Amino acid sequence: MLENMNVAQVIEEIDALTAEEQSKVIAHLHQVQEERFHEEQVRIAEQRLEDLDNGLTGTVSHDEAMRMICES
Repeated sequence: MLENMNVAQVIEEIDALTAEEQSKVIAHLHQVQEERFHEEQVRIAEQRLEDLDNGLTGTVSHDEAMRMICES
């Protein structure tokens, strides 16, 4: 159902929920966001290991790594 809805429609559906249900939805969305963040960190780490295996010895600064994470 949600796949066929635009953001405004999803927000309307959430607004129609009880406060307790809204809290559960928000908690779930935070969990999904955290999982995506961790998945991206793993992807970057895997790419770095592959780069090292391929002989790349350069490094990426923390700020650059965070920018890469936030852009994905």
